Amino acid sequence: MIGRPTKRKLSYNDMARKLEHTVLSANEMLDRCVSIITMERLHAEIHKEVNRQAAAGEITKHELMQWRLKWNAYEQERNVEPEQLAHELGLAHLQQSYVDIFNETSQQVGDLMTAFYLMLEQTK
Repeated sequence: MIGRPTKRKLSYNDMARKLEHTVLSANEMLDRCVSIITMERLHAEIHKEVNRQAAAGEITKHELMQWRLKWNAYEQERNVEPEQLAHELGLAHLQQSYVDIFNETSQQVGDLMTAFYLMLEQTK
C-alpha cells in the first residue's frame, strides 16, 4: 500500500532560516511602505506650499492653473522620483524635504518595529 510521504520535521536551523527570511521580507515590505508614505506626505507638503504661494500672491491664478495641470500629469504616473519632481515643479527645497520626511517616517516605523520585535522576544 502506497501512502502519502510524511513530512520531515524541520530542524532548528531550518526554522531559524525560515524566520530570518520572513523578517527580511517584512523589512523589505516596510521599506516600500515607508517610501509610499513619504511620497504621500511630500505631496501634502507640495500642495501646502503652492497654496501658500497662491494665497500670498507669489504666483498668479494662471500659474496656479498651469501647476495644477502639470501636477495632474504626475498623479497619473506615480513613479516620478523626488529629484525630477522638484526640478519639474520648480520647488528647489523639495529634495531636502523628501529626505527629512523619509528619515522621520523611517524613524517612526523603526521604533514601532523595534517594539514589535521586543514583544516577540518576550513571548518566547
